[in-house]
Amino acid sequence: MFTHRCSSSVVLLSAVLLTAYVASTPAVGREKRDILVKPDVYRCKKHKEVTLTTNAEKHGDKVHQAGQLLEAECKIVDMDSTHEISIYLDDEPLELLKSDDANSRKASRVLAVSDNGKRLRCVASDNNGKPEHLEASREIEVYFPPQPQAQEDVERCDYKIGENAVINVNVYANPRPTFKWSANPDKYMKDKDYDKSNRFRIQSTEDLGKGHWLVKLSIDELRQSDFERFYYLQASNQLGSSSYVVFIKIHCDEEQRSNFLANGI
Repeated sequence: MFTHRCSSSVVLLSAVLLTAYVASTPAVGREKRDILVKPDVYRCKKHKEVTLTTNAEKHGDKVHQAGQLLEAECKIVDMDSTHEISIYLDDEPLELLKSDDANSRKASRVLAVSDNGKRLRCVASDNNGKPEHLEASREIEVYFPPQPQAQEDVERCDYKIGENAVINVNVYANPRPTFKWSANPDKYMKDKDYDKSNRFRIQSTEDLGKGHWLVKLSIDELRQSDFERFYYLQASNQLGSSSYVVFIKIHCDEEQRSNFLANGI
């Protein structure tokens, strides 16, 4: 069995090599002959391929930045018929640019922070009514600086004097930022540091996926003075930084409590 590849087909050939021993003369004995029998199977199978590339990949990069233009190109290679091509970001169809090539289409869109982790998809279907469906896809990684704090995300409630407490802050950034906490805006603690009182500690940051980070500060044995100060978090990556402020309270009203639970705080 051997394989031959042509421009648009794969030819599968099977051949049987027979060795026959034919008697010639008693003096010579048996003569060995190789007889090649013609292929008993000859089948061509169309070679189908769809390629998907982005402008970042053309420049040797794999990531994009929020606010920049994503340009995607989808091509159907080695096809005998034309195809209907669509390009999606997750399930959102992107507007296609005009093209003279029926088997090559381009689309573009400005990327947002929320596009990080979405799948860029190229979907092609045969225009001749054949039940063919080709698809290529990849996950898009979008870099962006730490996003500003929402105004309603400042207060934390339901803490009690004498108990241990954990303050959670949701940070959205990609790539992963560095984090620093402080109960004094002029002096920050780095990862897993204690302050001088040994009551404040930065816990391990949780990676919730797609640039979502849950950052935690623990406080041992809450005191009255802990309710009379602000807590500051600074998040920084190579694209920028943001500061977050938290104030803890003993009691919150029901509306505040519902908002905190909805945000996973």
